[in-house]
Amino acid sequence: MLNHPLALKIAIFVACSVLLIIFVKILRSRFIKGIKEVNQRRRVRRMVNVATFGLIAVAAAFTFSNSLTGLAVSLGVVGAAVAFALQQVLASGVAWLQIMIGGVYRNGDRVKMGGVIGDVIQINVFLTTLMEVRGDWVNGDQYTGRVVRVPNAAIYQQPVYNYSADFQYVWDELLVPIKYGSDRALAVKIMTDAVTPLAHDATEAMRKDWALLKEEYVIEDAILEPTVFLVANDNWLEYSIRYLVHYKKRRSMKSDLCESIVASIEASAEKVGIASGTYDIVGLPTLMVDLIRKNKVKAE
Repeated sequence: MLNHPLALKIAIFVACSVLLIIFVKILRSRFIKGIKEVNQRRRVRRMVNVATFGLIAVAAAFTFSNSLTGLAVSLGVVGAAVAFALQQVLASGVAWLQIMIGGVYRNGDRVKMGGVIGDVIQINVFLTTLMEVRGDWVNGDQYTGRVVRVPNAAIYQQPVYNYSADFQYVWDELLVPIKYGSDRALAVKIMTDAVTPLAHDATEAMRKDWALLKEEYVIEDAILEPTVFLVANDNWLEYSIRYLVHYKKRRSMKSDLCESIVASIEASAEKVGIASGTYDIVGLPTLMVDLIRKNKVKAE
């Protein structure tokens, strides 16, 4: 039977494929398992699997190209039609390679993609699975409990916002309205004293990260310490407190900051006050009162 050229090719192809698979299993057991970082180990394992199947497919194409020329042409035509019909699926597969190799994001990153904000909990060849943050009914940066699956091809359709790649801190702002006539110097001191200790850990931790970021990208120096800015509008003095915070602690940080500022302002109520909305009525419609008719009714 092996005297037949096609049967011999099939036997050689199967033997080589089996040897390749055995080699890959040895590679995975001895080397890939030694990678300590979980995300990197998972990424290497998937890339090895894809490379293995790719080698087998290329070997099959070269092995049977002469014997199956007509079939190859037919498969080529069918493949072109399938590729056109499944272009989005294929785009997701190509996007997966870019995500894995280019480091667009990885498991554990908080991203915004396809209009969804969430933490990446799984990346497969066609879909990225997110644990949603914010969503339709949660305003803060906390889980909604919904698991969302986004096609990988979304990275080609919209920008991908990564909250944690290279730099795990974000700048946040809190607006505090203060009454006109308040002690402005005391107001600034209250806000500075409130934000400095809360933002201290984040400010110190990210100095080294910012230095590494400047080596990787063309980026200018930034003010890392908490800063207070003032804008005067029609109703009050609007103080904006700008500070650094870890992307997962944004809501709790703002809550603690509000508690501290409100307590300090209440303790200095005679000098500083929190403003509320005020409105001036500049005109009223003309009122017509029929007093004569009321008097007639009373007389009757």
